[in-house]
Amino acid sequence: MLDYINAIPTDSGCLAKISIPQNLITNYKKTIQYRTGLLFQAEIITENLNLLERLFYNLRKMVN
Repeated sequence: MLDYINAIPTDSGCLAKISIPQNLITNYKKTIQYRTGLLFQAEIITENLNLLERLFYNLRKMVN
């Protein structure tokens, strides 16, 4: 859950504070061991997409 987002972007994006669930699981169903100081990169998708559109979006992202 997004707790805070900085209104002023940096060169590499926006700084945000999030709450994460107990288990960190990737899209490929791999569990990540949580450690203090882990850095994450996230993409926030605000569009309602159906499954086919999401697959196409991921495919297009891999090609670029």
